[in-house]
Amino acid sequence: MFGGHSRLPCLDVESFLQSLADHPFFSLNHEVHTFLTSPQLPPRDPLPSPSLWDSLSSAYTNYQLSSLQDTDDDFVELLRGLNERAPVLETCSRHFGQLVTAWQKMACAEGEVGEVVKEEGEWEVGRNNLCALSLSSLANILTELQKYNHSTSTDALNTIGFTFDLYHRYNKQAKDMLYKRLGKVQALVEASKQLDKAKPDQKEEMERVRAEAMVSYTGINSTAKTEMEERFGRLGVVSLRKSLVDFTESQLIHSRCLLAQLSSLHSQLCIITWPTDHTH
Repeated sequence: MFGGHSRLPCLDVESFLQSLADHPFFSLNHEVHTFLTSPQLPPRDPLPSPSLWDSLSSAYTNYQLSSLQDTDDDFVELLRGLNERAPVLETCSRHFGQLVTAWQKMACAEGEVGEVVKEEGEWEVGRNNLCALSLSSLANILTELQKYNHSTSTDALNTIGFTFDLYHRYNKQAKDMLYKRLGKVQALVEASKQLDKAKPDQKEEMERVRAEAMVSYTGINSTAKTEMEERFGRLGVVSLRKSLVDFTESQLIHSRCLLAQLSSLHSQLCIITWPTDHTH
């Protein structure tokens, strides 16, 4: 059973799930760990793809393969890096989502306050026109800030947010590919062992099996090297660079527009003067 767990406790479903949840390998998968430790069953809605069961199955398969000793140090380092990067990407995406939400909340708040200030300014017309003019200018400032924060959050989602999501998918696909390669490594090792143990009348069959395993291993090994260097390496860096460039360019445009609007409104506010009090 898992990591030396005896079979008897695992006959009980709760003990079995707890033994999985306690295992360091499964505890690293946040989605699977939450599912295993949840005291209540989730609502019976359609499961997203990949589902929790898919994640559990994938995690178990990866756990089985992770015990294999890879002879290629380059792939060992690649897989280690992907496993270390996964929680970092998850944390980064979560904090980025909080940042975007803050921008959106700020935009909503500025819009709501702007409407109230605008109504107050309209009410002051005819009663205190200078106050009405000041409130109208403040409402315009809040409107421009609302547009700025709304545009900022949208651009952030479409640029950096998209890249974070892409990186997360790339990381998962790369791990799946490397674990699939490990499966081919295991098949080749087993085929070689069977060939060494084969009796004379089984040699030919075992040689054929080993040759097929070698072809499969060579094919996925070549594909994995190309994919890791090209799609998960160079293209990943290019994608991140482009999203950052797009985001900074959009911020420059929005910031210049906002600066121009604020400068204009500042000038309007500066020319508002109160009448001189001649009562004294």
